[in-house]
Amino acid sequence: MFTKYKVLYKTIVILSIAVITGNLILPNFSFAQQNNEINKSAGELTKTSEKSIETPKDFGEAKDLVIQIIKPLPASIEKAWQKTKKIWQNTWIKWWNNRIYPWLKTTWQKTAKPYTDKAIEKIKLFLHIEIEKRKSIIEQELEKEKQELIEEFPKHSKTLWQKFIELLK
Repeated sequence: MFTKYKVLYKTIVILSIAVITGNLILPNFSFAQQNNEINKSAGELTKTSEKSIETPKDFGEAKDLVIQIIKPLPASIEKAWQKTKKIWQNTWIKWWNNRIYPWLKTTWQKTAKPYTDKAIEKIKLFLHIEIEKRKSIIEQELEKEKQELIEEFPKHSKTLWQKFIELLK
């Protein structure tokens, strides 16, 4: 019984350690930075933001500003999508293939597969009996259709040469 919950127990312990690390230790790294670096980066941020925020004076400048803002968007969205796709594939697809799919497969094979196999065999047996019953009727109908086609074919068939002569007339 203990082995059944062993993975759950380990997961809870690891998550607890991660939460404690994230909440208690990581915020303290901000105190290790020097004040000069913080002020320098804050000053650079204000300088760049002051440069980039200018109201356009006419529609031409507004158009240029909008183009300047919109132009890098497709590339950045593409880059973000590729990173997201890679993360998703590495986590969820591997998780599905390693955990969920084998569980579904074994569950299906243990529970539902025997019943569906029996149902399929019963359907095949029923269809085989019906086909054998109607086989002679189908063969007779095919013979009738074959005779009708043989009788009608000479009436409607013309050689290529006859069609060519009619076309020239």
